[in-house]
Amino acid sequence: MIRKWLKFLIPSIVMKIIRYDYKYGWHGDYKDWADALAKSNGYQQDDILDKIKAAALKVKNGEAAF
Repeated sequence: MIRKWLKFLIPSIVMKIIRYDYKYGWHGDYKDWADALAKSNGYQQDDILDKIKAAALKVKNGEAAF
């Protein structure tokens, strides 16, 4: 019964924040930016451009839909 009332009273945005999965985003305990950068990967990876180019060529050649 209480859960029903809480669900009615609490806006959905609050519920989304409560249930948020911290799988993505910025989190961690890092000494400085260089430490965080050393323990991460992302757009600075060398192979990203190659993957994008290969995917774009597949679309261009009709081998992939998008």
